[in-house]
Amino acid sequence: MKKKLIVFCLFILWVTLLYAQEKQKKHRWSVSGFYYPEYSYHLQKYSELYYTTPWNEVMNNQFPKFGYSTGFITEYSINKWLGLKTGICYSESGYLTRPEIEYYQTKIYKQFSSLNYKSLNFPFKVSFTIINLDFFSMFCDLGIHPSAVFGFSKNYGYWTDLNQNIINYEYDQRTPISKENNKGCWSSIEFGCKYNIKRYFIGLNANFKINLVPLTDGGHIVWCKYYFYNIGGGLNLGYNI
Repeated sequence: MKKKLIVFCLFILWVTLLYAQEKQKKHRWSVSGFYYPEYSYHLQKYSELYYTTPWNEVMNNQFPKFGYSTGFITEYSINKWLGLKTGICYSESGYLTRPEIEYYQTKIYKQFSSLNYKSLNFPFKVSFTIINLDFFSMFCDLGIHPSAVFGFSKNYGYWTDLNQNIINYEYDQRTPISKENNKGCWSSIEFGCKYNIKRYFIGLNANFKINLVPLTDGGHIVWCKYYFYNIGGGLNLGYNI
């Protein structure tokens, strides 16, 4: 009788373990899509041999730019506390300059410039779960994002006749980012939480990104480098496979 009871208990334990492993296996993968508005800021590093304008004057002449990141992420959960993420992401950042204004009697002449830094990123992240409940979890992601860059710089100017209320564009010039600058790499730290509804989940994330490979101006002479910093966050919708 005891042997039958032991065999029965072992059988129940074996079935329970199989069920637990199967349940864990079904939820080991997840896919999600996200959209993060981002605030882009940048710092410049340049050689004084080729650039004489004071650094603080250059920075005061430029405005940060609002951009965004969007894409898809796939996650593989190694266990309930550790996961790996990868995917594809498109992002835009850059900066704007203050207008240079000149007055000619009743005419006002303005010049602007901007940089639109577009990139296609392929993130690789390590995800650490801080709180893990059946319906709610919080996590921290550390990532690196190799990227292909295909943005452009823009310079344009126009004059306005105050008496006749006429606006005439004098030039509008776009210059693609050079081949020397078409590769980039971001690093990121991201905090988020998600709420599970059966196999679906909805999450809120906040991130901070630094572009490790600077954009360089000046052709073969490295006289100015732009390092981008993005702060953002947004919504994440996904499905546990």
